[in-house]
Amino acid sequence: IEVFARIVNEWTQYIDPGRRVWIDELLVDQLYLDVPRPWKIPFSVRVGRQDWLYGVGMQIADGTPLDGTRTFFFDGVQLRWHVDQFLREWCGVQRLPYVGVPVPRTDADFLFAVNRNENYASLGTGKRSRIARWRDRNARLNDRDEWLYGLYVTSLLWDKSTGMAARAWFNRLQVEPYYLYKTEFPYMTSDPFEYTFERDAWIHTFGWRWTGGIHENETHALRFESEWAGQVGVYGKYQSNIREMARRGLLPHEFARKCQTMAALGGYGALIEHVKRVPLTDYRMPFQPRIKGLIGYLSGDRGQADGGLSTGWHPLFSRTDEIFGEQNVIYSQALAMEYGSKWWSNLQLYHFGVTVNPFDPLPVPVGAPWYVRTSLESLKRMSYTIAYQHLRANTRPFRGAGAFGDGYSRGNALINRLEWPLNDYLTFRFIYESFWPGTYYDGSPVEEITVPGRSFYGVTRGYRAPAYFVRFELGLVF
Repeated sequence: IEVFARIVNEWTQYIDPGRRVWIDELLVDQLYLDVPRPWKIPFSVRVGRQDWLYGVGMQIADGTPLDGTRTFFFDGVQLRWHVDQFLREWCGVQRLPYVGVPVPRTDADFLFAVNRNENYASLGTGKRSRIARWRDRNARLNDRDEWLYGLYVTSLLWDKSTGMAARAWFNRLQVEPYYLYKTEFPYMTSDPFEYTFERDAWIHTFGWRWTGGIHENETHALRFESEWAGQVGVYGKYQSNIREMARRGLLPHEFARKCQTMAALGGYGALIEHVKRVPLTDYRMPFQPRIKGLIGYLSGDRGQADGGLSTGWHPLFSRTDEIFGEQNVIYSQALAMEYGSKWWSNLQLYHFGVTVNPFDPLPVPVGAPWYVRTSLESLKRMSYTIAYQHLRANTRPFRGAGAFGDGYSRGNALINRLEWPLNDYLTFRFIYESFWPGTYYDGSPVEEITVPGRSFYGVTRGYRAPAYFVRFELGLVF
C-alpha cells in the first residue's frame, strides 16, 4: 500500500482566466492511496487526486485546464483489472482458444472522476478576482464542473521487437478500445462578466487506438500510431446556466435555448521513422534522425439552428497545449476566440517534424577524466525537434464572426523544441514557436473593445498578425 502526496505552485499570470497566482497560494496537486493487487486478487485500485494520461492525450490528459502546466489532476478512482493475470491464475487459461497464442498482457481501467471548477484543497488566499467573496477565493482550475465515467482497455497483442524477431514486419501491436461518458455543467459565479452561454453537456465517446511496429531491422525502425473516436450526446438537457442568468435578469427569458443533439468524429494517423544506419552501409547514421508525419481531424460544427444537430468535436479532458501529442502553445490560446482556450475542435492538422541528437556523433574518450566523460555523455543525450504544422478549419465559424475572414486556412506554425537531460535530476528545455494566421481570420484593423473594468482587445494590427512564443525551463526532480 502506498500513500503519495505532492504540493505545488506556479507563480505566474494566466491568460485564461486573466488572473495572477499569488505567492501565498499552494495546491494539493497529488494525494492518493494506491493498493496494488490486495490479497493477490487481479485488481489494483488508486483513490484520490491523481494524474491520468492515456495514449497521446486525445481524450484524457488534463483535468484542470485553466492553470496551464501547473496541475493536470483528476479527483477520482482508477480500478485496474489485470485481465491476463485473472485468466492465468484464476481460470487456468494460458492460451487463447482457437488461435492457440499466449494470453496477451491486458489491463482494463474503470474510471470515475469529479473535476470541480474550484480547487477546495488550496492553501492561502489564492486571490482570483475583484469579487471579494469567500467562495471565490478558491483557485479556479476549470470553467465548468465535470464528471467522468469510463472504461479504457489496453492490450499488447504481440511484441517481437527485440532480438532476432525484430527483423520482421508488424513485430508489435497494441490496441486500446475505450468508452467514456462525460457530463459537464457551466460554472455559476457572482461576477456577471464571467457568465458563459454554454449549456450542460452529456457526451458518449467510443474510440479505438492502435500502435505498433511496421518494420524494424538494424538499419531503421518504422512504426505507426492511429486513434479514432465518435461522439454522440446532448447539449442543454437542463440549461442550468442559461436559466439562472434569465432568473437573475441578466438575459431575457426567451433567450433560453432548446435541447440540442450532437454527433462528432475525430482522430489522427501518424508514421514515425527512426533511421539507425546509413542506407546500404554499416555506418551508424549521424544524429539518429526520427521523422514523423501526422494527419489529424476534428469535426466542426455546421452552425445549425438550436434544436438541430451539432457536429462539432467536443474535447473531453484534452484541453492542453498539445493536440494529437504535438505541441502548439500559441494556437491553444488563440482558440479562445471561438469556444475557449485550448478548446480543440473544427480542425485539420498536417504535421511534419524531425528530431535529432545534435551531439550524437561526438566521441567519448575512454581515458578522459570523469568530468569530461560525464559532460560529453550529457551532451549526447540532448535532442532537438523542428516541426512544421499547417492548420485548417472544416466549417466556417458562427461565433464572434467579426474576428474571422472568408477562408478555411487557420495558419502555419514553426515549432522548435530542445530538451537536454543534464543528469538524473535536472532537465533543461527550450521552446520557440512562430505562428502566421491564415484566411480563417480577418485581416482588417481591430478597434479596442472595452467594458467597465474589462478590456477584451487592445491591439490594432488585425487578427492576422504573426505571433511568437518563447519558453526556457529548468526542471528539477527529487
